[in-house]
Amino acid sequence: MRKKAYKDTAFNAIDYLSTLVIFLITTKLLIAQLGTDGYGFYMFFTSLIGTFGLVDIGMGMAVSKYLSEFIHQNKFIEGNQVITQAFIFYLAIGVVLVSAINYFSAELLSLFNFSAKFSQLGVEILFITSLVFMMNLFISIGTNVLVALEKWQEISVLNIILKILNAFVLVRVLLLDIGFSHKVEYVFYSILIFSVLKFLLYSGLAYRHYPEFEWQKPTTEIRGKISSFLKWSSVQYGLSMMVGHADKIIISRFFGLETLGVYSFVVNAFIYLFGFLTSAFKIFFPKLSKIHADKDIQKLKFYFKRLILWSLAVSIFIGTVSVACWIPFVSIYIDIDFARKSFLYFLMFSIYLVIRSPEIIFSYFFNATAKPVVLVKNVAIGSAATVISYFIFVPIFKTYGLIVAQIVGSLSIYCYLYYQIKRNGFHDFATA
Repeated sequence: MRKKAYKDTAFNAIDYLSTLVIFLITTKLLIAQLGTDGYGFYMFFTSLIGTFGLVDIGMGMAVSKYLSEFIHQNKFIEGNQVITQAFIFYLAIGVVLVSAINYFSAELLSLFNFSAKFSQLGVEILFITSLVFMMNLFISIGTNVLVALEKWQEISVLNIILKILNAFVLVRVLLLDIGFSHKVEYVFYSILIFSVLKFLLYSGLAYRHYPEFEWQKPTTEIRGKISSFLKWSSVQYGLSMMVGHADKIIISRFFGLETLGVYSFVVNAFIYLFGFLTSAFKIFFPKLSKIHADKDIQKLKFYFKRLILWSLAVSIFIGTVSVACWIPFVSIYIDIDFARKSFLYFLMFSIYLVIRSPEIIFSYFFNATAKPVVLVKNVAIGSAATVISYFIFVPIFKTYGLIVAQIVGSLSIYCYLYYQIKRNGFHDFATA
């Protein structure tokens, strides 16, 4: 079991390292071809796809959690009902969101105070990103089937191949001798095409490894399990959606797209580092789900403590190395002026990386133990503390205050959890 864990972690690490390499290749070209403000525009909408994804409201986690348990117990009929329920849910929510965005696109974009160069283009790009979001919902079904089956090698290899192909197309589009608007349109259309391709490939791979699948009408019991899970996770995701994109909205409206371009570059680096941690530890999610199904509380407690310590150790190492390399690397990669402008942002985000790293373990643990209500409370506390801190620190520290506010939000969550565990004990957190 330990050998497989190391192997799975290695494949996830390779997958994320390939993402970092591709990021380094494409980002320099994006800034060179689109300009800093154009890159800020691009990052605004690509990150918006992730924000749209929060309307998943936890269904992906529910599928992975319950499917892991049912496959572990050879209950394939129940597992098929979970997949069918997810497909119906995603179809309904995708159609509603895409329709709403298409109808209210102009009103939504007016909130972001884009310049004339970007405002009309933004309407079309917003609609394309909504379609990409809808495809990503369906992709998550195949992905979560493979996660439940712990097919990490297949997931990583397919991810790497698709990322390389996508990066190749992106580079070709950026080097075309066409106007700015057409370049941006082609870039986002290529993202849409690759999302369709990814859906087909992941669905085919999931069916290959899970031939027991067939459409099954969900029973009242299965619908009840998922509804109970989503009841609380939906609140968690709703709060995350409300706060998750707020920093970029504040910058685009009050500090300009050029500042957003620098900030987004650093945020992107942070996201890749944080994503590396998330990817490295995600192999433990189906394992925790199975341990929870076996009701082995002591083993859960052991994994919980060990994973928290490992997340802190790995994040400290990654953060320290990244800070030491930032100025020399970015100076060569872009230029010395950009490196100096972005360094303080990155230093603060590196601190935030260490502080936030235990949240990865909390997310996997409480979802695996069917306790999203704990995560809801965490997000509610963290979101409230972050938003209040925006009003306090942004007027004082400008854009740097956004990072300070997010750090305060994470620390607020840990204070609450420490108090709850000391007061009630670990058992309450580990039982459904």
